[in-house]
Amino acid sequence: MKKTILIISLATIAGCASTPLKQEGGSIEYGEYPKNFSEIVKSHYQAIAKELGSIRFNVIHIPRYFSISDGLIQAKHGYLVYTDLNFKTSGGE
Repeated sequence: MKKTILIISLATIAGCASTPLKQEGGSIEYGEYPKNFSEIVKSHYQAIAKELGSIRFNVIHIPRYFSISDGLIQAKHGYLVYTDLNFKTSGGE
């Protein structure tokens, strides 16, 4: 009985969750493609680093479309950039 309730609950929750692939009344606006995305990513991490030389960027992937919504507020659309980096902490690790 507990398994049945659990399965029904999970199916109901999964049915409510969705990604905003289509927007009513038109296409999704992601904004202008960031041509200088590599510099944007590097400047972001340099701003939060304690030491300027403490970050080594291995790979900065090209931006891809990304949408996020919690289902309660209007979805936000933009670009997501995956980054592989090494970051030294203040302890030198």
